[in-house]
Amino acid sequence: MFTTRAFGRRRKRTCPDVLVRVRSQYEPATILVTAGEPILLRFRRETSAASARRVIFPALGRSIELPLYGEASLELLLEPGRYEFTCEQGLLRGVLEVEERCRPRALQAVAPTTTRLRIGSRPAA
Repeated sequence: MFTTRAFGRRRKRTCPDVLVRVRSQYEPATILVTAGEPILLRFRRETSAASARRVIFPALGRSIELPLYGEASLELLLEPGRYEFTCEQGLLRGVLEVEERCRPRALQAVAPTTTRLRIGSRPAA
């Protein structure tokens, strides 16, 4: 769980959030997240272009309306994969890449290395 400080008190957040600014493109256009962990995507529309009114996640069957110069959010919990998101006309494009959770590997025993030293040898004169 993540914690943030607000006015000197600790407040718990249930999931990380990512702010995506919607201008002439999505910024950032590629978002990397870990599978099995919820993520909050916040979209801030900073353009009056008609194509930026809605964000669509075709593979998920979800979409959200973006108010002009406002913010809308979407909380997701996804399986590993690649999920594209676009505007209504397909002019703006982004991708959400969900990677499997990294599991630490056990340390493998390392064979000791041997170094051969020549003792008592002298350079030829």
